Amino acid sequence: MKHWWFSSIAVFVIAGVLLVPIFSYAQNSTVYAQEPLLADEWMELRRDLAEWQSDNFLQSLDIIQVGLQEANAVATELGGSIDPPDMASTRGEVLSLVSSVDSAPDYTQSREALSQLHDYIKNYAAERQTRSGNIKQQVDELKATLTDSIKAEVDLFVEDLKETTQDEIESLKDNYRQSLLADVEGSLTEGQQATIQQQARDYVQELAAQKQTENKALVEAMAAELSQPHKEVMTRLGQVFENIKNNLDDHRAQTEAEADSFQERRKVLILKEVDARLAEAQQRWANLTSEQKAGLGIANLETELASARAQLGEDLQEAASEGAVQQALQDFRNQWQDAVQAVEENRMSAQELCETLLPKLTTQEEKLIQLIETLRGNHPGSEAEQAAYQTVLDEVQQLIQSCDQVSAETPASDFAQALQKLQADADRAKQLLEDFKGSFPKLDSEGTQP
Repeated sequence: MKHWWFSSIAVFVIAGVLLVPIFSYAQNSTVYAQEPLLADEWMELRRDLAEWQSDNFLQSLDIIQVGLQEANAVATELGGSIDPPDMASTRGEVLSLVSSVDSAPDYTQSREALSQLHDYIKNYAAERQTRSGNIKQQVDELKATLTDSIKAEVDLFVEDLKETTQDEIESLKDNYRQSLLADVEGSLTEGQQATIQQQARDYVQELAAQKQTENKALVEAMAAELSQPHKEVMTRLGQVFENIKNNLDDHRAQTEAEADSFQERRKVLILKEVDARLAEAQQRWANLTSEQKAGLGIANLETELASARAQLGEDLQEAASEGAVQQALQDFRNQWQDAVQAVEENRMSAQELCETLLPKLTTQEEKLIQLIETLRGNHPGSEAEQAAYQTVLDEVQQLIQSCDQVSAETPASDFAQALQKLQADADRAKQLLEDFKGSFPKLDSEGTQP
């Protein structure tokens, strides 16, 4: 027998719990991949972050554990149980990982230890469906046990009621038939006998219908009486699970402000690291002569880096997510590296540059020729892509020819504009080819970028 109140029990699913860190430091948070100048401050931030993340994680486990203990106490009233998962070992592993962050001797090991803590918490959260499934199974088993218990009692009552009702109907039928016979004077004719039998059958049918209605009401009343205590307990059990979810949601809301403060602290440290890098570079430039500074384009470099630093500050201030922070950092790295590369190109002689470039240019020339031939021979309709890559090939061949003609006096800066144009044209050709590949998934664009 199905009881409507069973459907009111809340299914406990630990979803969206504060088990995943609000933001990740899996990527390097400094300007370069090399060890930062402010390594000690980054390590201190990681230690604080590890303690904060682990505290929040363990507080979430406390909420779950206390809630499940309460759920088990309620389930015990119904003769069942809700067994929580083992959380002691989880606590021990988390605390051990935090200890590794605290005791890390250098920047690299500190980063790796924090990454391990983050991955552990993330994987624990990813497995929540299995743990939730176990809890749900226990609730379902409790519901099934209660249903079977009530059904068994109701079935016994129905069987007894059937037997009693049948005996009662038989007795009433006999009494009714005797009363009909008593009204007949003399011997029964066949017609009178048939009439009495029909009246008795009609009486029994009417009586059976009446008893069926009365018995249905009795069965429903008994089922309601049996289920009422269980209904109240199951409603309380459902509220316990709802409270767990609400408490976890409240806990997460409280930690969001703390997460924002860590993110702001991190942004400040990023800018502090950049400023330290710039100060270090300016100290090196201070030892150069005016002629050396002019030859390397230091004045322009300082302007470019100052502009990039200012833009990074604005981008970080506006960044509302981890992705936005990473994008701001990447944009700054690109500007920094482009500016530094310009100095390196000025510092390098044309002959040195060509010694580096020629092997790569020769390899790219061969790949470009092969790609253009493949497009021309196998892919009709790729004329625009062929033309774009032909432009790139012409520029590569022009650079090879120029390298053959350099002298010791040729400045490397003479090649800068040609290399920049080559890169831009190669990117454009590659994009055209990627768009064209939508219809040709096996088309190979490898090696098309010089």
